[in-house]
Amino acid sequence: MKLKCKGQDITYTIKFDPTQRNVEPASFHAEQKGTNCSGRPYKDLRDCKTVKTKATISLDPILKKHPDLQKAVLKHELDEICSWAQGDTAPHKHAREKEVGIPKGGATGFYKEIKRRSKAAGEM
Repeated sequence: MKLKCKGQDITYTIKFDPTQRNVEPASFHAEQKGTNCSGRPYKDLRDCKTVKTKATISLDPILKKHPDLQKAVLKHELDEICSWAQGDTAPHKHAREKEVGIPKGGATGFYKEIKRRSKAAGEM
């Protein structure tokens, strides 16, 4: 899928990774490639006319059961990728400031919310 944010060309894929189970709700791996760069020896991406970013977002499979949390976590990761692609030095901080619908407390808070929801569903 494609994501446009402030002139960046970002392509991302989403996968539900069993190795993420009970570790963290989501993570991403991304790499950038510049085209039409000036002749600097170390290829500073700021000198490139276009920068393409490819990202893979890995989600905990438990998110399949909770679409509202999945949507919020995915939005957080996309905000983080967008900030990272623009050269931000603290992308997680800026994505966290924008987030809505994600339980507070990081991964621990997230899994507490999942546990609370599964208890509530089991008691009904």
